[in-house]
Amino acid sequence: MPGNVSYNGYMSTRELLRAIERAGSTNNVKIIKELENLKVSATDRMQHFDAYMDPMTHQMQQTIYLARRNAKPVDNADLFEIISWTEPKSAADDAAPGKCKLTPYEQVPTVDS
Repeated sequence: MPGNVSYNGYMSTRELLRAIERAGSTNNVKIIKELENLKVSATDRMQHFDAYMDPMTHQMQQTIYLARRNAKPVDNADLFEIISWTEPKSAADDAAPGKCKLTPYEQVPTVDS
């Protein structure tokens, strides 16, 4: 059964391919700029709140869940009990923008295949 790693791998690959389509190019800087404007609906992510890319840190801001083992599963897939969740903006790392220094676009080697 797919877990968190599989889910994140699928979602990141899907959003990368969508960014390439929106950019109309495989140019890495154009794709980065598309990803920096990324917003994904809660429905698409199967979460409670919309997710978005923080363009200053490149951190994906998404619903954060607290869960524990489900003591009374109804089937083999009912592994976790969600205890609570919080909005992305409430869980954002406020110190990250001051600590994260991205390379300016002009200094990023351009790749276009």
